Amino acid sequence: ARVLRAVNRLSHTAYLYGIGEVPSSWPMRALRAQAVASLTYALEKWGRLGLRAECNCHLYASVLDQVYIGWDKEGGELGSRWVQAVQDIGRDVVLLDGQPIQAFFHSSSGGYTADNRDVFGAPLSYLQARCDIGDNTPTNPNSAWTVALSDSAVTSGLSPYTGNIGTVTGFSDTVRDVSGRMTTVTVNGTGGSATLTGSTLRSALRTGLALKSTRVWVNQNRHVTGPIRTKYDGLRCAPGLPTSAQVVAGEGHRQSFEVGRIYH
Repeated sequence: ARVLRAVNRLSHTAYLYGIGEVPSSWPMRALRAQAVASLTYALEKWGRLGLRAECNCHLYASVLDQVYIGWDKEGGELGSRWVQAVQDIGRDVVLLDGQPIQAFFHSSSGGYTADNRDVFGAPLSYLQARCDIGDNTPTNPNSAWTVALSDSAVTSGLSPYTGNIGTVTGFSDTVRDVSGRMTTVTVNGTGGSATLTGSTLRSALRTGLALKSTRVWVNQNRHVTGPIRTKYDGLRCAPGLPTSAQVVAGEGHRQSFEVGRIYH
């Protein structure tokens, strides 16, 4: 059998016109920053991996690389603003030692980016853990969130990773990295326990339990919100990770952290 396959060959600029990662209504400076990140990401991946046999392509058009929607982007609502942002950056990219960096980007970090050594292993100077003060905005649903799961849902979701340890009863011996993300945790059940770590733990929480992040606290409220969050961000997360919930204190509130407390 013969198969007809269409291949879309684009210049760098034409490719960027169709990137659908952010709304075209965003501030122009944000659109330009996204355009630089998208071009840098594309050139680095293309140069490092070349033509990829599994897709006969240099870049996937999905979240496997970055979302490409073609004319729907530049011809869509306010698409002319995105086109203008792409034109404004020309061929600006971010380089390290003359080569494009791996310009990963995300919609939300939960307030603290992860260190690439905790995810990919090899250290990169430009992908270290950092306090992300821009994450705390009223329109970001992923800055602070809560998920309620039954014992049976947790047990079935984690069983591919823990094996048969009976009904999950709790978690212990949690180890976190500097960003607050779990790196190791022991899952306890009625028939035993299992310690999860590294990529297995990330898969268990993200895939098994469908959580948004591994930066979670189980059966504990560690949300840093409101005026205390504003102060915390202003200190560039210097107080460290939260160690308590935000509680009423007199006519205001307080919250404890690894290094002291913040009062409002």
